[in-house]
Amino acid sequence: MEAVVTYLGHSAFCVEAAGRQLVFDYLGKALDERRLTDAVVFVSHAHGDHCSDAALGLIEKGRAKGVVSFDVRRKGPWQRVWPGDRFEAGGVRGRAYRSTDAGVSFLAEVDGLRVFHAGDLNFWHWRSESTEAEVGEARRAFDKALSEIEGERADIAFFPVDPRMGEGHEEGALDFVRRIRPRVLIPMHFWDAPEAARAFSALPMPVGIRVVCLTTPGETYHWME
Repeated sequence: MEAVVTYLGHSAFCVEAAGRQLVFDYLGKALDERRLTDAVVFVSHAHGDHCSDAALGLIEKGRAKGVVSFDVRRKGPWQRVWPGDRFEAGGVRGRAYRSTDAGVSFLAEVDGLRVFHAGDLNFWHWRSESTEAEVGEARRAFDKALSEIEGERADIAFFPVDPRMGEGHEEGALDFVRRIRPRVLIPMHFWDAPEAARAFSALPMPVGIRVVCLTTPGETYHWME
């Protein structure tokens, strides 16, 4: 199995495998839409840094199939999913999982390749401005979300490493790596601070897990099994 992952900026990626394209949280940048031949567009939630007219327009124009979170109010020709729902679109199947913010996260499979996109799933502790009780509540919510994913295999995973939280911003990604054990983790959602992704890629990881750092829109990673 071969796949090409292209970073499209922020939390947006295109995964090309088995003649299909899986496009996650596309914002209208760094993707040559003319090259889409058999695409499925995923929208994890309604926040403006994850959901765009460009993504929904591809589905509405018939350029792609769509799997869209329940909290996106716009109606269209896509499959709307809630946490726990299974989906199948354009030969891609999988399941939506809960988020610890808005919408859902996705585990999608194409020709045996399993790709996880976290959306805004993370341990959002915001320690510098949160009470101890609020941090504990965030921890419990994140642990519950991970417990529902544990046991699933993920070959490639996209997960937030958001420096806005300050010290400990990488804790959620580290917990995800230890508990879910994706073969490759690609940091995302680092805003205008690519050094956060690079710093995370330098941290020690469990045996068999690789961190791939993509920080420039259009940059690619070639997966080969």
